[in-house]
Amino acid sequence: MNAMLNQNPEQQVEAIFRRLLHEGKPVALEDATKLVSTEPGFDRRIFGQIPQRMLRDGEIVEVGFRRSESAKHNSGIKRLWVLTEYASDYGPSGLEGDG
Repeated sequence: MNAMLNQNPEQQVEAIFRRLLHEGKPVALEDATKLVSTEPGFDRRIFGQIPQRMLRDGEIVEVGFRRSESAKHNSGIKRLWVLTEYASDYGPSGLEGDG
């Protein structure tokens, strides 16, 4: 975790997101972003490129949705992701065991 102190916020979020994904459970990007502090005025929307790049590269797949846990997001819908190696555990509905 000390190495993360030398990383920019985007690198920190990506490292946390990858660590969470390796647990094999569905993960929303906000699970990682909420653990990273940013300076006032920092546009956190830049973090959205992390799962999009990983999706394009075939590293992750979308397995469902959930409501945001952040009051700032007004219960907005968040995509859930898993590493492709765990995708067979999830079916088309995104529910565990539905595959």
